[in-house]
Amino acid sequence: HPENLKTGGVRNTVIDNANGEYIFFMDSDDIITTDFISTLVAASDNGEADIVKASFRCVRNNKEKKYYSGVSKSFTFNGTPMIDAFYDNGEEFWGNMTNAIFRLQFLKDNNIRCVQMKFEDDYFFLLAAMKAMRGAFLSNVTYIRLLHDRSIMGSMWKNGFSPYDAEQAVDGISCKYKAIDGWNNAATRTKLLLNTIK
Repeated sequence: HPENLKTGGVRNTVIDNANGEYIFFMDSDDIITTDFISTLVAASDNGEADIVKASFRCVRNNKEKKYYSGVSKSFTFNGTPMIDAFYDNGEEFWGNMTNAIFRLQFLKDNNIRCVQMKFEDDYFFLLAAMKAMRGAFLSNVTYIRLLHDRSIMGSMWKNGFSPYDAEQAVDGISCKYKAIDGWNNAATRTKLLLNTIK
């Protein structure tokens, strides 16, 4: 790119130019397990799944943290939006676009793209989870997030948000609210709104 489009812009370029059946996104300072690809592809229902996502754990400054994000037990969904399947299975929705495989044609058909250039993860995954009608969420931990003071998020927590960071965060909340506000499942909508506020 002739100018810095931040992570979201780069990921949009990847979606536009990728070939193949599935695509996955990984932050450059994180680690995947050796069975990451095989585990997620095995759960892809022979390439029919829109999304397969697994769980992850965090390591901060080379020290294992108990922080873990995922589901307590694996589940599949078919004919129900992924966003509703989370709550139907007693889980709290959370999302980022890493540690998942997305069927490339599903992303293109639904025009799912990063609309934010910095905090692109949550909104992207929310849109995908609203559109995905077939897939799985796995309790397997296949991704390790490495948190350190030099990372984008680590430096913000250490040094504080810049005005640009704050503007991007507010834009992200606004985008999520607009998407959630029209959701037809009232129970899911209420839980998502509370989750967004939190």
